[in-house]
Order: sequence, then C-alpha cells, then structure tokens
Amino acid sequence: MSNSGRPPSPGAPPPPRGGLPVRRLVIAFVLAVMGVLAIPSALQTWRLQNTGIPARVEVQPCFKNMDCYGIWRQSDGSERRVHLVAGSGEPFKTIDVRIDGDTARDNDLLNWLPGILIGVGLIITSLVILARVILHARRQVNL
Repeated sequence: MSNSGRPPSPGAPPPPRGGLPVRRLVIAFVLAVMGVLAIPSALQTWRLQNTGIPARVEVQPCFKNMDCYGIWRQSDGSERRVHLVAGSGEPFKTIDVRIDGDTARDNDLLNWLPGILIGVGLIITSLVILARVILHARRQVNL
C-alpha cells in the first residue's frame, strides 16, 4: 500500500526502495576481512606444526588445564622439559610432536584445518552477499 492508504494501480511499477543496502555491504566487508585474517593464522599454525625437530614427548599433568609440559627423551639419554602446544594432552601418554626451541607442537590436523575452512567460508559468504547487493542494484536500475 502507498502512503495515502490506497493500493497502487495494477499497471504501476513498484515504488523505488532506495539505493544500495549499505548494511549488507558493511556485513560483507567485515566477513571478508575476518576470513582473510583467519587464513594466514591457520597457515602459520600449520607451518609451526611442520617445522622443527620431529620427536616423541611424554605428556606431563597440566597445571590449571593451560600450561602443559612434556618430557622429551633425547637420543643421548638426556631428558628435556618442553612446553606443549597440543590438541590432546592425556597425562603420561607419549605423542608425536615437532620441537622448536622449548616448544613442542603436536601434528594434529584439527589445529589448523578449521581456521582454513572458516576463513574460506567467511570469504564465500561475503561474496554471496556482495553478489546479492549487485543484483539488487541492477534490478533497481532496470525499473
């Protein structure tokens, strides 16, 4: 219905709805930025997991479920305490890790793959929103 309370005549075009939906453009931009930032973070995690010295570490009990350490038994018989950045840390379980300095990272796929998938998903979602905004703008021009 129009502002006068009467329905528009059957042959009349619909009233214009305004310009580009700015809110959708902002949402698309924010999602794209989040996606672009998620991917390098996940790739950095993957790089850190695949560099360093391959080793086996015995997981020690964690303090406050945050600070986990493991014992790396080296080939010369010495033991070294390393900080664990691991997906699973069952105490006294031996896990495969990569050691870089005093930090050991497990080789778990779930540490970096979700970041890649979320980043790609956010970028695709922002492209779909942008495509809808463009189609909406074209329809407005063709009226």
